[in-house]
Amino acid sequence: LLDLRKAQSGQSKLNLSKIELKNFIKEVAENFQEAARTNQIKLEVTGEDAIEVLADADKMETVIYNLLSNSFKFSPPGKRIEVNILKKDNAIQIVVNDEGCGVNEADLENIFLLYHESEHPNTQQLKGSGIGLALAKELIELQHGTISAVNREEEGLSITINLPLVASHVAMDEKQKLQASATANVELQLQNNNESVEEKKDNEKQLILLVEDNEDMRSFLVLNLSSTYRVKTAEDGLQGLAMAKKIQPDLILSDIMMPKMDGIEMLDRLKNDQETSHIPVILLSAKSALESQITGLKYGADYYISKPFDNELLYAAMKNILDQRKRVFGQFVSKQKVMDLGPSQIVVTSKDELFLQKIIAIVEEHMTDPKFNIDAVAETVNMARATFFKKFKSLTQQAPVEFIRDMRLKRAKQYLDGGMGNITEIAYTVGFSSAKYFSTCFRTLYGISPSDYLKSIEAAGGKDA
Repeated sequence: LLDLRKAQSGQSKLNLSKIELKNFIKEVAENFQEAARTNQIKLEVTGEDAIEVLADADKMETVIYNLLSNSFKFSPPGKRIEVNILKKDNAIQIVVNDEGCGVNEADLENIFLLYHESEHPNTQQLKGSGIGLALAKELIELQHGTISAVNREEEGLSITINLPLVASHVAMDEKQKLQASATANVELQLQNNNESVEEKKDNEKQLILLVEDNEDMRSFLVLNLSSTYRVKTAEDGLQGLAMAKKIQPDLILSDIMMPKMDGIEMLDRLKNDQETSHIPVILLSAKSALESQITGLKYGADYYISKPFDNELLYAAMKNILDQRKRVFGQFVSKQKVMDLGPSQIVVTSKDELFLQKIIAIVEEHMTDPKFNIDAVAETVNMARATFFKKFKSLTQQAPVEFIRDMRLKRAKQYLDGGMGNITEIAYTVGFSSAKYFSTCFRTLYGISPSDYLKSIEAAGGKDA
């Protein structure tokens, strides 16, 4: 995971040396001898002896290991896997052939993309992280090589690596140039929108719940989201549902195909539970079919991203949903009324609107009672105090006690505007137990004391007269 991140960010440096390929690959292949025996798979390394290449040994070992791992994963027992080495034109080729199920033709151009998962009907039980081949591609390209895949005519897949043929007597200064060029700018796919994002303190970051059953994928996403968000994880939909209720995240990022409970069922339960209906959900899935996306959206998903996907798309979707939600609810709360939501504001569900509407009505009904507080509101809506607090703050970016206080102050301002009593009377009318505390809160919210505000109203009235 760290290797892939470094490779894609341009931080991975090459340590070049001459490698005699056949013996080198045979040593890597030794790691698979037990798997070959267990599955009765014939593993061979063939081709010309004494072919040398100038490359990074550690990175080449990772590449060959990942390619062989992929071949073993998709090869049935009794089949053959061959690694062939040959010189062709001005390049050295390493070809990995297997006799597995192959890849759908439509998928061939995507198998080296990050997060890609095959939709081949024979591979559904072999769900991968989509990281191994993506890393192989990045490491080969760092060494000025190419990698490609084709389905074999008989059966299986053929993956070909092409590396430039470099003379063994290459000068040291040329070697250094090659090393330098390998660390040149590589598009930083794993950062947020190519922007310089300032590191925030953990307690200031928004909280993301990642629900993903694949350990590699889960670790990789955590690694890359943690600079911007706090991230908690769950391994399946059942665990994700429980975690969502417990931690009340700002957003949920979830796979669909998972054990125990899939992403769609989890989504349905989240959206039909008052405690979690407000949490926006982005679904990730290898299922790209339109009807699969429609299903997710019907059940209340806020966004649907098909694998493989570009990281910038994911980051942009997350940022837009969170920013838009904050903006819309800010308008909602400040106006204290149900908004006429346009199509671009579908992240706000009707259940969330009704919830806030109900809270506003409760506060208005009990506003004159100075003892009325968050506990009374939570009890009225049949929610535990802590759960109510988390949900309300997630929706409005404001603590309930602040919201109640601000509603009282806004009502007080209306009374002052209408000349409906003196400052002390109005303070008690809107539920403050102390006129002095009321004045302090009024100044904090409006930047002016109640007495000075009254004077400004009187002065304006005198001018009008």
